[in-house]
Amino acid sequence: MRSIVKDMITLSDEMLLGKAEPKSPQRIGPFTVNTYSFENATMMQRKSKIK
Repeated sequence: MRSIVKDMITLSDEMLLGKAEPKSPQRIGPFTVNTYSFENATMMQRKSKIK
């Protein structure tokens, strides 16, 4: 469980720094969502919500 938390922190840091590369975008309803992964952590994010 601790490794997942560490991986999520690393993934979040990489996303905030702009270093994380998204996988291919997916359509979920009316939204386009990018999926980011690092080791055991995965996060989906709508690009329109990034400020």
